[in-house]
Amino acid sequence: SRRVFLRAGYAYVPDTELITLIASAYRTSLSRALAHTSRALPQLEDDTRLFKMLQDFDRRYTGSDFSSKKATSTSITPDMLNTLSAKAFPLCMRKLHDTLVSVHHLKHGGRMQYGLFLKAAGLSLEDALAFWRLHFTKTMDHDKFDRQYAYNIRHNYGKEGKRTDYSPYSCIKIITGSVGPGDAHGCPFKLTDAPLLRQRLAAYGVTTAASSEIAELASKGHYQIACQKYYEATHNNTIIETGVNHPNQYFSESMKLMALGPNAPTPATKVELTSRRSVLQSSQSLNTSLLTPSLSSPLTPSSSSSSSSQTPIKSSLDNTTTTTTTQSQLTSTTDADFDEFDDLDMDFESLDASIEQHNAAAAAATVSTVIASTTTASVEMTSSAMASAAATTALASRGSATTASSATASLATA
Repeated sequence: SRRVFLRAGYAYVPDTELITLIASAYRTSLSRALAHTSRALPQLEDDTRLFKMLQDFDRRYTGSDFSSKKATSTSITPDMLNTLSAKAFPLCMRKLHDTLVSVHHLKHGGRMQYGLFLKAAGLSLEDALAFWRLHFTKTMDHDKFDRQYAYNIRHNYGKEGKRTDYSPYSCIKIITGSVGPGDAHGCPFKLTDAPLLRQRLAAYGVTTAASSEIAELASKGHYQIACQKYYEATHNNTIIETGVNHPNQYFSESMKLMALGPNAPTPATKVELTSRRSVLQSSQSLNTSLLTPSLSSPLTPSSSSSSSSQTPIKSSLDNTTTTTTTQSQLTSTTDADFDEFDDLDMDFESLDASIEQHNAAAAAATVSTVIASTTTASVEMTSSAMASAAATTALASRGSATTASSATASLATA
């Protein structure tokens, strides 16, 4: 039931378990930062400039806004949307497209979310009008569409009103937006119950294992991570290294992968990363440094013997341990040294020899430091003794001179 392998005081941690160390370090750092921030907030509230910026800081999107003013490398047409929705759309946009195709209508929130997404994806204004007219006129006449809906489409493209070039919604805006009864917009990972979400994912061709993992992430509130898992499940386990932060980013990454076609390089999938899993060696000092983010000193080798003799014994030992740990970590991360953690096959004789060598080096460093400290203390004591002797001689000379002067004065008086 152990999650690490223990031998001779060392813990061999698989790379798949390093997240526990990183999460602990991040949690400690975050708690400390929140404590400092809570003490500073009363002063920040007096500054209206900063307070307005901090009010919506957690909901602010800082990535690309995918505005149509910027050059886009893709151009799509209405006849491509049925195919693209099944292959390249995120789940939120695929749900909106399926709803539009089935009921031929979307409420205002759905039209805004889906319309701006299509605009940034490369759908021109003329094609957008034709696309929305094609579906809406199946439940209404053309005059009603032109009176009530065409204006809003042109307005989204900056052709009406104040002619603002509206940007598509980011994931944060979609997740935090309000959704009413009967609305099809919003984040499906947030708004859909787990059984219905698994059923929908299965209908879209997602495996049972992937559907369960996505539903579990969504139930814990990790909506964007669930969306990334959905991308991996529908794109041959291809990973988006930066994560999914915008529906148009999802679409852009999918289009790049589709453009490569058969020539696409084999991605580094989760399965391959697990199969290439190696065991990382860590010692007590390394664990302490990882779990204490306030220690900002890098893992560097200790200084020369001349400078180390002027440092305390504890500092010298810490540097020696850190240097040995760093070297052990660099040499223990290769697949040639260690096999799978679950089927560990190691050369323990070499390992024991390395540990003994490390302990001998640490002991030698300790002895050298003690000798250097003792020598320094002896020199200081000798210097102090010489200074005391010199002072005594000076006092003796001064006393002799005073006695001689007294004698001379006595003879003169006689």
